[in-house]
Amino acid sequence: MTRPPTFPARLATARLVLRRYRQDDAAQLLQMVEEERRRLAEVLVDPVFKLQGVDNAAGLVAFLAKEWQGGRRFIISLWDRSGSLAGECYVGGVVDGEIEVGIFLRQRYERCGLAEEALNACIQAVHARWPHARLNYRCDTDNVRSCALALRCGFQRQSTTAGGRRRRDGSMADVVLYSLAPPAAE
Repeated sequence: MTRPPTFPARLATARLVLRRYRQDDAAQLLQMVEEERRRLAEVLVDPVFKLQGVDNAAGLVAFLAKEWQGGRRFIISLWDRSGSLAGECYVGGVVDGEIEVGIFLRQRYERCGLAEEALNACIQAVHARWPHARLNYRCDTDNVRSCALALRCGFQRQSTTAGGRRRRDGSMADVVLYSLAPPAAE
């Protein structure tokens, strides 16, 4: 029997603790979604976007734990050193030697280097476990800061898909794909 992929349950950087969500994180997760709902509208799937109440948030945390244990995806919560939820990183499971990564920070944590710090920690952890995996990072072409983050973290622009994502308002967004070669290939 093949064991599912794993990811470290906890990582630390100079200013952040990156870890799996725990059941007692539900209230802070809900608070983050409520605070950032307008900004998250374009990136969240409906069950998270429509999250209401701590019980729903606790159910989401339980679902994320199952996804983690099954190796399907790893949603890594980002905590500042005072214990406040700053955002989260996404690491998808390995598919054909490739792994999708992404990041979201609460607005009050932006523009101080935390996104780069967190994403680089995730990249290092991924490559420590899957040294031959190519990492992919996607964002809308008009998300200038996310595009710049990808480049600062070593990703190379690969392609742009015109109309690659439907927005909630029905309009189409162009999506750019960035890739980071595995260290073994460099």
